[in-house]
Amino acid sequence: MFTSDEFLEAFAPAIGGVPIYGEKTWVVERLFVKMAYCSPWNGFIKDPSVDDLISAAEKHGCWAMTFTSAGLVEDPRLDELSPVPTPIVSGKYSPSKKVRWSVKRAQSYGFEVGNISVDAAYPVFSRLWDRLRRGLPASFYRRMESIGAGQTIAALKSGQPVSCLFCLTDEDGVRYMYSLATLPEFKETHVTTLLVHTFLERVLGSGTPYVDLCGCTERAIYRFKSQFTDQIMFRPRYLHVIKKPIWKLVSWKSTTIYSDLVPPFIDGSNWKSRIVGSPNS
Repeated sequence: MFTSDEFLEAFAPAIGGVPIYGEKTWVVERLFVKMAYCSPWNGFIKDPSVDDLISAAEKHGCWAMTFTSAGLVEDPRLDELSPVPTPIVSGKYSPSKKVRWSVKRAQSYGFEVGNISVDAAYPVFSRLWDRLRRGLPASFYRRMESIGAGQTIAALKSGQPVSCLFCLTDEDGVRYMYSLATLPEFKETHVTTLLVHTFLERVLGSGTPYVDLCGCTERAIYRFKSQFTDQIMFRPRYLHVIKKPIWKLVSWKSTTIYSDLVPPFIDGSNWKSRIVGSPNS
């Protein structure tokens, strides 16, 4: 299970950032703009101190900082807020009719599902990253696997991985479906649904409090992930501007905050009562 600094050490180089150990922050510099990132997923920082995070960002000359947390929605020091929808699967997981049909279809192809090393799975992930023209290096996955925070399961055909899922486990035992990729030539076999279904059954059966499927901000991703749950929660993402006058000159190019509150295909009403990690969740 990971801590913030362990995650920073693995993730910061993947986005060209410098990890600031002990301060749960990494700094990314693009041209002359410095941005501080603190904890990309809810749960990585426990009870964060806004003052400590701001002090760390100021000390390293950042123009602004962004982070997530469940407990700071009403904090007046935070300038912007953008809730990111994420599907949550609890211990009451029961596959829908559509999932059951897809699983049977995939099983007819003779796939086997089991644990594999991240090195064996990475060629499948890299095919996805090549298509998207972005992604994470193998070093990130290896680091998280080496400290016991990451695990890979895969659907195999003739002993070779064709669909792979990498999950993270935090200090509360929550599982995060962090990466999911399937070789394009196997897309029509429903093997991806088989893999996610098997993953959910196994980890929820072992005592995991819930599984976070990690975001559904695009229509196609929402359609796929909503097969497994109708519980859409929200992860608040904050932006705090430190150098306000000059930030206005570059904020039009900022990608730190989603432009829309939530996509129109997600019911975002009363989202503050559905925050991941809050008492109401």
